[in-house]
Amino acid sequence: LGPGGAQAAILPRYRAAKVDMASSKAASGGAARGGGAGGGAGGAGGASGGAGGGDVMVTFGIHYATKYGEQVLVAGSTGALGAWAPHRAAHMAWSGGGWWTSTVAVPRGQKLEYKYVIRHADGVLHWEAGDNRVVEVDGVNGALDLRDEWKPSAGEAELYQRASFTDVVFRRDADTRAPAVAWGGNSRGKVTVRFQAVVPRVEAHHTVFVCGEHAALGGFDPAAALELSDATFPLWAGTAEFDAADFPLRYKLVVREGAGAGGAGGKDAGEVWWEYGDERTVQLESPAAHSAAVPAGASAAAAEGTRLIVPTIGYFRMPGRLWRGAGVAIPVFSLRSNEGMGVGEFIDIRGLVDWAVKVGLRMVQILPINDTCVYGTWRDSYPYNSVSVFALHPIYISLRRLGPLPEDLQARVDAAYESLNADASAPLDYEAVMGAKLPLLREVFKLKRVKTFASPAFRDFFESNKDWLSPYALFCTLRDITGVADPEKWGARSKITMEEVEELVAPGSLHYDAVAFWYFVQFHLHLQLLEASRYAAEHRVVIKGDLPIGVARFGVDAWLYPHLFHMDTQTGAPPDYFATLGQNWGFPTYNWEVMAKDNYAWWRRRLSQMAVYFQAYRIDHILGFFRIWSIPEHGVSGLLGKFSPSTPLWRDELEANGIWDLGRLTEPYIRDYHIGQSFGAHYHEAKDTYFDYHGDGVFTLKDAFSTEKKIAAALSDAADEWRRTALIGLRCNVCLLQDPADANQFHPRIEMEKTSSFSDLPDWEKAVLKRLYVDYFFKRQEGLWREKAMMKLPVMKSATNMLVCGEDLGMVPDCVSGVMSELSL
Repeated sequence: LGPGGAQAAILPRYRAAKVDMASSKAASGGAARGGGAGGGAGGAGGASGGAGGGDVMVTFGIHYATKYGEQVLVAGSTGALGAWAPHRAAHMAWSGGGWWTSTVAVPRGQKLEYKYVIRHADGVLHWEAGDNRVVEVDGVNGALDLRDEWKPSAGEAELYQRASFTDVVFRRDADTRAPAVAWGGNSRGKVTVRFQAVVPRVEAHHTVFVCGEHAALGGFDPAAALELSDATFPLWAGTAEFDAADFPLRYKLVVREGAGAGGAGGKDAGEVWWEYGDERTVQLESPAAHSAAVPAGASAAAAEGTRLIVPTIGYFRMPGRLWRGAGVAIPVFSLRSNEGMGVGEFIDIRGLVDWAVKVGLRMVQILPINDTCVYGTWRDSYPYNSVSVFALHPIYISLRRLGPLPEDLQARVDAAYESLNADASAPLDYEAVMGAKLPLLREVFKLKRVKTFASPAFRDFFESNKDWLSPYALFCTLRDITGVADPEKWGARSKITMEEVEELVAPGSLHYDAVAFWYFVQFHLHLQLLEASRYAAEHRVVIKGDLPIGVARFGVDAWLYPHLFHMDTQTGAPPDYFATLGQNWGFPTYNWEVMAKDNYAWWRRRLSQMAVYFQAYRIDHILGFFRIWSIPEHGVSGLLGKFSPSTPLWRDELEANGIWDLGRLTEPYIRDYHIGQSFGAHYHEAKDTYFDYHGDGVFTLKDAFSTEKKIAAALSDAADEWRRTALIGLRCNVCLLQDPADANQFHPRIEMEKTSSFSDLPDWEKAVLKRLYVDYFFKRQEGLWREKAMMKLPVMKSATNMLVCGEDLGMVPDCVSGVMSELSL
């Protein structure tokens, strides 16, 4: 990701889960493990020479069990922590008892943000999960001793810190939160302890307390315990002062019902929940006292002024079961109401939320809502063919939320509403709705354009979204001008760069008015969806979005970023009970190797856009992040697909098992009796029209019918469907697929045993191919697919704070459940 500035620009809240940086390898300085100091000397060097008069000596401590070859780093916003550049981060030294520490000087007056990082022996970095840690250094007098727990990227504790819970289910409104707790202490000779605990799983009428042995902590009486502030929820904080002789402090966290915001507790408080497990302790002595890498001046700084110890608890050990909730899944277009113009609109989500609250549901899941306008017909109603993964579909805009209109235009809008809502029981008429909305929107745009574009809200929206908004608007403009959405038919504009986009959409350019229309539409779609999302959150209902696995072949993303896709292949699914020929979705497959070079920036931008509106999302076809069913560009069905990536059958492997006649197994197996079985009374016509004869009853397809796509194009009439089906079946009558990229690699055709090409083989050859088939599909790929998923899914998860869910069916590899469990998906 590069130095901190670039990284922060891409991920302002979350750091990447894993990054491989050559510079990090070069700067590793050796591994540290067990009782050795390892690379600690380099880590403490950021503060060598002691603290200046305007500095605060900060000791970072993390309790973490390393594996051999791992190095613990602390990276952050200050120069001593590398300014977020991992190769300049402070190295931490082993201090015994499971603690790693590093002491650095931080200029007073800074708001320090930091995170812990594990550098593995191979140089790969693993950042801890969640938000950046924050310290208000300006309020600290003397020395600051931070004692943290590693924030895992999976598990119950991490799940509850996702936006679904912190921003919605357990949200705490700003106007009801307790005042923030100041940093630092004021009594010389005293030791101030700032207790911090991450406790998201508490209802709005619950408060967290520290209850301990010392009188300041209530003497283990919950009614007199130290109340923590929820000002920085889900991080709770509270301070108390102690004498040195009071240590070690013993305590536990307690959640009390009915207490909070000023301490309305006492004996009138409601139910009390103690965390389970052993008591927690705070020692007076810093873990860094046993480190060989404490810089000069740190001890003196600790002796002067006050000393602040900050133990941060990462997880409240909640007794009892996990939290449970239920939800409803429904497409937005199905939320028909009198408020909508013949279709469910974003504003109708509010009505669904009201209903969900009444019946006790906590989540609303919707289908994809991105623009899918390719053909201008009912085919565009398919919600998974995204023209842009960022733009919203115009069908969901409410014209009634665009402000007052002239009387004549308002009358036409009302008439369209009345006409399209006349029969509430009628199915959605996609073409009629789009045909009514777009012309009316264009007229509204002409009236409100100047005022809208001059508003601060629009300017902020445009600046934040212009990287996708400008090319999207240009794409829509060229599609409308040419009448086709296929850039290959746009002549000189079949390929485009961002520089060319900016030139073509500049104010005063030839088609700027047409481009600006789409700015206007997207701005109002944004406002209306954001309003619905905020309404749901205020009512503690999570909105869960849907992340389609593919993008439109004729769309903005494939047009602007063709290097991110394999345009010569198509995604789909192998055959199953519901689709005997498999599925061909037509989306180009992803070029994951290219995407990995910038740490999947396109995916991270896509998810960041979703996070504006959603607190959770469903990964459609999560198996696609393990492997995808890749179909050749000339395919129509899913029968000639193969899993990508996959470990193939090698020519040498096949020959070693006695399989030598590979032409017989890879070419369509067509004999005289096959033509008779497929065409019956039309045998002679079919034989002469579609096939070439090679003697001995052997036939091949003529060149005009040599691929599924050629067959489909030549026999496109409905009356020819049976002929088309018969020919495609014969074209797919093979046992093996030769890899187009390497003639020595082969892949078994899915459901090979159902083909006559297989059934006509001798028994010994069938037995060999069956054994290799089972090994290929169900054994040899597991390790590869797990590896590929673990390269992508952690980055997806760390890109935002949304709750990540995955769904799939069909041929689910054994490794999938393990990966999803490991990542808490």
